[in-house]
Amino acid sequence: MATTTRSIRDLSAKLPPTQLRSTSWADGTNPVDPSTRSPVDPDLLQASVESPAIFVVASHTSLCFATFLVPPSVAETGKSTLFQRPFFRLVIQGQAWVAMFFVLLGFVNSLKPLQLARSGAVSEALGSLSTGAFRRTGRLVFPAALVTFLTWLVSQFGAFQLARRVDAFWLRSTAPKPSVSLVAAVEGLVREFAGTWLYGENSYDQPQWALLPLFRGSLYVFMTLLALVNTTPRFRLCAEILLYVWRWATLRSGVGMNIFAGMMLAELSLSTSNCQISASLKPRALFQTIPYGLVILGLYLCSFPDEYAEQAAWSSQLAHIGDAVFLKGSNMSRYFASIGAQMVCLGAMLSPTLRRILSNRVLLWLGSISFPST
Repeated sequence: MATTTRSIRDLSAKLPPTQLRSTSWADGTNPVDPSTRSPVDPDLLQASVESPAIFVVASHTSLCFATFLVPPSVAETGKSTLFQRPFFRLVIQGQAWVAMFFVLLGFVNSLKPLQLARSGAVSEALGSLSTGAFRRTGRLVFPAALVTFLTWLVSQFGAFQLARRVDAFWLRSTAPKPSVSLVAAVEGLVREFAGTWLYGENSYDQPQWALLPLFRGSLYVFMTLLALVNTTPRFRLCAEILLYVWRWATLRSGVGMNIFAGMMLAELSLSTSNCQISASLKPRALFQTIPYGLVILGLYLCSFPDEYAEQAAWSSQLAHIGDAVFLKGSNMSRYFASIGAQMVCLGAMLSPTLRRILSNRVLLWLGSISFPST
């Protein structure tokens, strides 16, 4: 293991400076698997996790005690409170932060294999893909199974009975109840173990619905790079664009679209032409503001409500745009959340200032306590 680490560090030292753009900014927003972490900064090769998970917790808290914040206004023709307005309502938009998580998951999980492939170390890139896939599988399955077992155990003693009676919607709807018999309890435990990975449902720990999409997203990265790791960067990028369009057209905006967007960002972040293009753009002052515009617009799109969009002028306008842009039958809130998250990540990648802000130690610390690494 030590020999492998040294060889990767030696390899990273040989890469051109344009390929060694710091990616620690992603740690302030996203969990990073050490097996797929960029070798650019060895001191940061540790399990980091995402601060967006804090906003997911805030969203669940709002669903418990402030469900009136879900629509964009108090009533159909009423005024909006502060946290129902764009940007402020991001604190309850859990869906938007989950979308951002998937974008960055695709980014960080493909970054190291892409770096190795660009340097000509294709066999090392394939090795990184295989070991990373198996490690992520274990980190998803075993902790989730342990949490399910512990929750099942305490629920049989009625530990969640009070939660089933409180005036808090999310607690009341997700708190498990005791089984009627020991046989039923064991059957229920086995059913929930399987349901987590077959259907994305777990009545003993509802947030585990995200594990199946996480696993699917990791497989998207694994299978795509397994097929494309030996091709040119331009060919890989074109293939990822086609895969992105495929997921868009099949109304699968939640996972695949964001994963492939993250992979495209990883490919672009390693491009040797980025700095040359940026230096040639005139006027420079104008183009230096584009990343901030992307972030602001992305956060605005992420603010689109899950329900009752017609109740406020700003969300109604976005809904009209969505009707014209998205395919019939699309989940509009998911599409807006996904596109917004992708714009935020692109803006952060293009702006050295934003990357420096997101690499702040406080944000990295928030990430380290937010969500178990995948």
